[in-house]
Amino acid sequence: MNWYYVQDSDRVGPVDDGEFERLAAAGRIQPETLVWNETLPGWTPLRDARPGAAAAASIPSPAPIDPASAPRSTCSQCGQSFSPDQLMHFEGRTICFNCKPLFVARMKEGIAPAMAVTYGGFWIRFLAVLIDGAIAFTVGMLIGLVFGTARAVGGRAPFTASGCISSFLQLLYGVGYETLLVGAYGATLGKMALRLKVVTPDGGRVSYMTALGRYFAKILSAIILLIGYIMAAFDEEKRALHDRICNTRVIRT
Repeated sequence: MNWYYVQDSDRVGPVDDGEFERLAAAGRIQPETLVWNETLPGWTPLRDARPGAAAAASIPSPAPIDPASAPRSTCSQCGQSFSPDQLMHFEGRTICFNCKPLFVARMKEGIAPAMAVTYGGFWIRFLAVLIDGAIAFTVGMLIGLVFGTARAVGGRAPFTASGCISSFLQLLYGVGYETLLVGAYGATLGKMALRLKVVTPDGGRVSYMTALGRYFAKILSAIILLIGYIMAAFDEEKRALHDRICNTRVIRT
């Protein structure tokens, strides 16, 4: 049987059973070393792959470390801090055992595992909305001045041809501003200023159709007494109602 193992973030192998036993006995393969052969579902720590093997038993146990004094590292997947004995290293990434099953599954599927992200919180997103609102107000005023309906900015345009045109252009601006910028760059000007970005759950680019749907979903978040926006303050991924509807996330870059 051929074995493979991970050493210094590189895959080593194949090696036969005899060589594998020798490496384990010499301490080259430790209990936490990731190993694989055709009988295993994926990369597995040696202690799990061969719990009763003499090779694993012959590996000397490391000296105990005082948990209080041990250095802590961050998992590249969930971003949480762990002691060294709760982490494993693979291809330059540090992964906690809670994230290991999903990490291994994504590797087997050929999907690049996600790196730790920081979601945009309620207040920084609120500030981005204020910036975008100020820009929209300014553009609306300019459109109103051009058509002589400046007093009607905000939806109170007189029922005249110029008033209807002014209202239509303001609506067109709102739709286009959100759809084009989020679809092309993942962020409106307000979000760009605060280094925020709208992404898909796996960190990918949002399509123009999703950006369009998200614009109208934001209207729903607003008309229910802004509860849709407030939801972001209590969600673990900082999702507002429109993020849930369109399956998007807002992250800090």
